[in-house]
Amino acid sequence: MTNRFEEYLSRMLQTFDSIDLDVDYQRRVAVKPLYDYFQTLILEVAVRFCGQNRNSLKNCHLKTRWEIVKSSLRIIEDPTKWDNLVESIHNIRSKVEHNDYKIPKKEALLQIRQLAPSFKDWILRVGKQYHRESSGFSFIQKFLLTSDWYIKETDRMLDIYGEKPPYLIEGDVFMEEEHSYERMKSLKDYLESRIQEIDGINDLVSDDFDNLIDLIRIIEHLNAKEDVLLKYSICPKCGGRIIETERAVGGSLDDPMPSAIIYRGGCERCDYEVHSETIQL
Repeated sequence: MTNRFEEYLSRMLQTFDSIDLDVDYQRRVAVKPLYDYFQTLILEVAVRFCGQNRNSLKNCHLKTRWEIVKSSLRIIEDPTKWDNLVESIHNIRSKVEHNDYKIPKKEALLQIRQLAPSFKDWILRVGKQYHRESSGFSFIQKFLLTSDWYIKETDRMLDIYGEKPPYLIEGDVFMEEEHSYERMKSLKDYLESRIQEIDGINDLVSDDFDNLIDLIRIIEHLNAKEDVLLKYSICPKCGGRIIETERAVGGSLDDPMPSAIIYRGGCERCDYEVHSETIQL
């Protein structure tokens, strides 16, 4: 990671430090540089040190980015000690973003600000160590880690779209025959069973490589098409329109004020969601 990048991060904290936290509205403004600090830092560590795909991650919110990078960093050191910190800034940002009158507490913001440099030092140190050691992983380790990643990606795709071909592959020549959507599950099932049987280089067979390569091609192709459709607010599952909605829940005859607001970004026709969050009032 270059000095230029670390200076970029420092300027975010300097912006936060310049804000008067004794003014209510200024505390809302102060959330932005703090959130950007963590969001940007985790993205760059995931991409530069852990080999994650930038295009796949850039549409993910903070908690998702953190969960993805943790899957690599935990090989070096337990990252869960930072879960509360990431959860805290994620929740504060969501409440401010979705509630025009939400004012975060000064103490909560200052606590995150105090821990931000330590988090940066930790994630850069562990990320760099992962990058160094991953280059020394055995071929078998790399094969198993890559297989496990794309098995999880397949599960995610099937959970979102189901086993029937979704809208995003309509008229797609690439997804015909050997790269068909239906074949994705059988490739995943094959690799899932094989990684339990592979202990050394002599356990590998040519089908292991062929099936992993085919699965990677399918998943990356689907991810790329998903990104394009979402840029135009088109649902990748059914072709409907992606919209933002909010719905108040709770309340009673005696006290009609809602107890929570559910915010959803997703398709107006089907159950496809880009994001969903419940904010307690």
